[in-house]
Amino acid sequence: MKPVTPMTSDDGKRPQVGVLVTLRDLGDGKTRMTLDDVKSGSTRRETHWTFDVFVTHKDLDTAAVEAMQLSSAEYEGLGATIMARLLALTGRSSSNVLEVDDELSSEAEARAALLTPKEIAQIDAALMSHTGNQWRKLAMVVALAMADCEEAIEGVSDAFYSRRAAKLVSDGYLVANGDLRRIRYCEVKRP
Repeated sequence: MKPVTPMTSDDGKRPQVGVLVTLRDLGDGKTRMTLDDVKSGSTRRETHWTFDVFVTHKDLDTAAVEAMQLSSAEYEGLGATIMARLLALTGRSSSNVLEVDDELSSEAEARAALLTPKEIAQIDAALMSHTGNQWRKLAMVVALAMADCEEAIEGVSDAFYSRRAAKLVSDGYLVANGDLRRIRYCEVKRP
């Protein structure tokens, strides 16, 4: 792993929303990384953060965590998940990566055709696990579900996850606010 470049000096200002990242030893060689949304009544560095919403968790190999020897893909995935959550919380977007329509590329169609009913159920469960009684951007739900499934189900596009979310809406498991084909501009929640 490359050495980390130090950040520049701190101006003491903070947004009123953030992500709290914690590690907890689960025993049996596993460590759980948990992400929670937090909020504050102040924009100063010296503030008190309060829990707002559970975001997600991921169980990791303790030895790899403690030796800082997770794979590059794992570090990138964790970083991308944190950044995606921060962007969603602050209403900002870094790119059009997660803005999809309901068109699947020929490669994505071919990969989706190979999914077993069990894998589709796993994708649906991952999507549902990141929804609750509050509205959440569909882009965030898709990104988190993809991160949950990345090891077990490889190569499935965000467009397919978006289609599965639309199916969950049509089946009454979720409700949507916005165009489901434009996931950065749509929110979902449980009915």
